[in-house]
Amino acid sequence: MVEVTESIFSKISAGDLKKGNILVLRENGYTYVKVGDISKCKTGKHGSAKALISGTNIKTTKGYEGTFSVSAGVEIAKPVKTMWIVMDIDEDDDCIYVEPNVKGGSAEMDTLQGNQINRDDVEKIYREYREMGSGDQLLIYTLMCPELILIDDIRVVKDGK
Repeated sequence: MVEVTESIFSKISAGDLKKGNILVLRENGYTYVKVGDISKCKTGKHGSAKALISGTNIKTTKGYEGTFSVSAGVEIAKPVKTMWIVMDIDEDDDCIYVEPNVKGGSAEMDTLQGNQINRDDVEKIYREYREMGSGDQLLIYTLMCPELILIDDIRVVKDGK
């Protein structure tokens, strides 16, 4: 199974969050929220400023809203980008067998678990793999965090070109 080993997390203050950042919440594992909107307000004469964050849970696609003190430290993710060649699929076990696309050498086959990928993307990968020609290659471009694989692009390369 593919594991992300690079340090992809960094801490910033909630007041420095920007639209498009991936907010990391550690509640029963990792929850990743793509920040959609940020508004700041001061709660009163002696209250501390607050950042009101709204976004989308990347895995469930459900909405998220949270409030943080603007000076509170929050964790953001910078996903690792990787390009993979799909070598085989196993729909029964919900696995995609891949090799990283490396130049000038070979790499070991690895496994992407379907339960860590958006279901629509998994189905598209399965469909593209079943429909491609014998000399074709299926490439998938991923953005990876612990317990999450985001599919950035899926391409069929005809006859390896």
